[in-house]
Amino acid sequence: MYKIVCLDLDGTLLNDDKQISQFNLQVLEALHYKGIEIAIATGRGLSKTADLIKNFNFPHIIIANNGAIAKYSNFNNILFYNPIDYKSYEKILDISSTRNMYPYLHIFDSQKERSLIIPNEVEKEKHIGSVSRLDEIIHRKEAGVEELENILSVVYIDEVEKVHKLNEDILKLRLDLSTHMLSSFSKGNIMVEYLNPLAQKSIGISNYLKFKKISWKEVISFGDDNNDIEMIKASGLGICMKNGSDLLKLNSRYISRYTNNEDGVGRELVEIFGGIL
Repeated sequence: MYKIVCLDLDGTLLNDDKQISQFNLQVLEALHYKGIEIAIATGRGLSKTADLIKNFNFPHIIIANNGAIAKYSNFNNILFYNPIDYKSYEKILDISSTRNMYPYLHIFDSQKERSLIIPNEVEKEKHIGSVSRLDEIIHRKEAGVEELENILSVVYIDEVEKVHKLNEDILKLRLDLSTHMLSSFSKGNIMVEYLNPLAQKSIGISNYLKFKKISWKEVISFGDDNNDIEMIKASGLGICMKNGSDLLKLNSRYISRYTNNEDGVGRELVEIFGGIL
């Protein structure tokens, strides 16, 4: 019945140490060899995603930056790419700079040299966890025209009240963008992200399903946060992790009995498919 499994990374397939357990890996590999496709649908960028799942010894698809870009693991060509309109970025920046708030910019560099632009006052070393190499990070003052014309997402990370007020002002601009907040980003802070309206996990997956002639009814998806809602709702079986956000749980047909630290993905898949190991 099911032909593809779509997986979020952080808080879902990855444990809190940002590792994929050997058990989860074995289950996914077994599913692949039974003809089930594996897709990673994450808010992370392509290079870091590839680094985190480097132990995947089977073909898979990566839908990165919350659906802004996608590629096959065994090919270099990009399946689709949806950057933010530069004028929209300028309008967002005009609003945030009046509040002395400056964004983190996830970008696409075809040469794979840069992937993250950070505020000038922030130390690059603090964000090594977001990239596969430190030299992928540049400060805003170092960014050229090419980098700023290939923005995949505009991200603000700050105190909850500050981010909510900023978001209210940006929404008043009625820009053609999609947006979501991640409440579990870090203690005391919240993250808001602005993307091309076509940059959504569910849209990215939908594009791939059409290409493969697979219906949403044949999809199992796993997630843990608010950016997974549409993917979870659209799937034939959408599963929220036990550690998932309250809002995602409200929008999920099934809530796992296990967290991301308890091999939740693998244990649920074994129960669904049975005898795969």
